[in-house]
Amino acid sequence: SGKLLQMASGMVYDENKQAQWVHDAKIEGLKSIMEELAEPLLVSYWFQWEIPMLRKAFPGIRFMKTQADQDAWNAGKVDLMGIHPGSAAHGIDLQHGGRAICHLTHHWNLELYLQVNERIGPVRQMQSGYNRNVLHYSLLARDTMDVEAVDRKHTKKTIQDALMAARAHRG
Repeated sequence: SGKLLQMASGMVYDENKQAQWVHDAKIEGLKSIMEELAEPLLVSYWFQWEIPMLRKAFPGIRFMKTQADQDAWNAGKVDLMGIHPGSAAHGIDLQHGGRAICHLTHHWNLELYLQVNERIGPVRQMQSGYNRNVLHYSLLARDTMDVEAVDRKHTKKTIQDALMAARAHRG
């Protein structure tokens, strides 16, 4: 499934662990979102080979690595910020810099998916005094493992939500 997710994403690691280009469809989709959105966008990526690919397609992109990156985003100085879900843990607040997130590539981990979404999520927007909707985009390659990964995360979330609701009901 990992190799199929790589293919859907645009590159595949070969037997020598070198990324080999397959397509640019997701980059083209991201360009389209950026043009239509015309506001700051947080881009969630999964594979390390996406960093040079994104830098080539979007020379002004910045990647969330340090407090300075977080501060620049929240100050409105960054139009496009790349973030890996594994680095979007507790303690990172990005709601001041924007309200839009795009999942460029997909994975199976529900917890990381929820964590990266919550960095700009509706609760953080509201707590910070913003009255704005959060925009979530997912670039999916049709009829690929992308769709399966997203569907499974939503199914897991539904089960998780049901369990939490049952627990709260018992009280």
